[in-house]
Amino acid sequence: MGKVNLFVYGSLKRGEQHHHRIKDLRNESGRTQGTLWELTIICHPRTSDRDVSKPSPNIQKYPVLIQHKPSASGETKWVHGEMVFGVSEELLQELDRFEGVDRNLYSRVSVIVLTPSGRHTAQTYVMTEDAIEQRGLEPFNRDSWTSHR
Repeated sequence: MGKVNLFVYGSLKRGEQHHHRIKDLRNESGRTQGTLWELTIICHPRTSDRDVSKPSPNIQKYPVLIQHKPSASGETKWVHGEMVFGVSEELLQELDRFEGVDRNLYSRVSVIVLTPSGRHTAQTYVMTEDAIEQRGLEPFNRDSWTSHR
C-alpha cells in the first residue's frame, strides 16, 4: 500500500497524551468536514477477592469524528486537527489496533483535509452515526478537541 496521510483530531495531536506514536512524522494543522462527539470510556481496575477497598474507576474521554455532508442550508461544519504525512502501513496497522478498529470502536476512512499547503486526501478514524446512537453519545459544540478540554 505504501505511505498514506493521516488526519488526527484527538489524543494523537501534538501536545496530547498519545502523540508519541507519531511524533517523528511531519505534520501541519488542517481541517476536515464533520462534527465532534465525545466518547466516555470507564475502565474498572482489577482487584483481588481479598481487596476490601473499591478503587475508583478510571474515566477517559475521547473525541469521535462524525462525517456528514453540508446541510440543506449549505452550512459546512469543520473539525480542526492535524495532517500527518507519510504514515507507513506498519504504523497504520498499529494505530488501527490502538484505535480499536478490530473492536468496532472506530473505523478508518478516506477524507479530504484542507491545510495551509493545500488540499490533501488522508485516512482518519470515525464512528458511524448508528454506533454513536447505540452508545448514547452526545455532540459538543466545538470544532477542536483541544479547545473542548
